[in-house]
Amino acid sequence: MPMLHTPKPRQFHYEPRFYDPKKEEWERKKAKYAMEQAAKERREEKTQVSADLAYFEQRVRDIDRKERQKKSKFSFSDLFRKKEMPTFNYKPRFGQNATEAPSEAGAATSEGEAIMQRMRSHKMRRRFDFDDEDYFEPADGKKIILYVGVVFLLLLWILL
Repeated sequence: MPMLHTPKPRQFHYEPRFYDPKKEEWERKKAKYAMEQAAKERREEKTQVSADLAYFEQRVRDIDRKERQKKSKFSFSDLFRKKEMPTFNYKPRFGQNATEAPSEAGAATSEGEAIMQRMRSHKMRRRFDFDDEDYFEPADGKKIILYVGVVFLLLLWILL
């Protein structure tokens, strides 16, 4: 306890002349309601967009499934169909080249892409080498008979 009485420093207290506490409360409630209403509208819009997106994704899946089923049907004429070179329809969705067409082997942007492109083209060249003059020629009948004979002799040797 202090021995002498020391007065506390004066504190400043200001009441505004035009302050209306009811109006302030009303403004706070209006702002709160507006925020809730905006959030509700965003949720409804998001659900509408997701419903539309789900519908179109389902349609694309159905179309792809029908296409795959049509391609997967196997008939007797498919046994004698000529072998076709596969087609690749890859279009990048992300990155710089998303709007451009797929790049050629010489136009690869980075070293890694260039290496992968060379590997892909090399693999395709081995399987489907159109530059080779004998590529479209049928296999020699003598070779086929010789190979069948060798396989037959090996099977006889293994089984007996």
